[in-house]
Amino acid sequence: PRMAEAIARLLGGNLQLVVMETQQEVVQFKDKHPGLRVVALDTVKHRFAPQKIVDSSSQQQLIKTDKADGLPKDALLAVNCLILNNQQLDGALRQRLWYFLLRNSILFRSSDQMNKYISEKGLRCDMMAMDTFEIARSSGIQVGGAAPSPHVQLAESSYLDRNEYQDLSLIHI
Repeated sequence: PRMAEAIARLLGGNLQLVVMETQQEVVQFKDKHPGLRVVALDTVKHRFAPQKIVDSSSQQQLIKTDKADGLPKDALLAVNCLILNNQQLDGALRQRLWYFLLRNSILFRSSDQMNKYISEKGLRCDMMAMDTFEIARSSGIQVGGAAPSPHVQLAESSYLDRNEYQDLSLIHI
């Protein structure tokens, strides 16, 4: 549950996002469901994980990380913390969707560990400390202490509360 909350906090405004394959599907969807956030994967192909960084020998198709970069051995790429089912793996959703949304976000065991890494290496990707949920964004913006919960960020406006959108919830953390 703590890992799921950490990933939800990293996703922030992308927590409630309808995902489709093509722009044509998005256009039709937007006409029927105005106001919902939606993305067409074929429009963001340039942001997918390159095949050379995908560990194809891993059953979960994990994204390779370069520990020589000075990352602590227990730091994790957030994208690798998601356990995908067979259908999601067949659709290469770690490379196509989750990498697009989370990029190289790193989860650190503690805020001390994260802040030490930032001081030594700089801030070039989103980072989170698991002990406090403190977030440091690649933009340079940092939130000390626990970051606001996803419900606060989303103004408690879950479209999944409405019956007509129940079937839109395709991916669960």
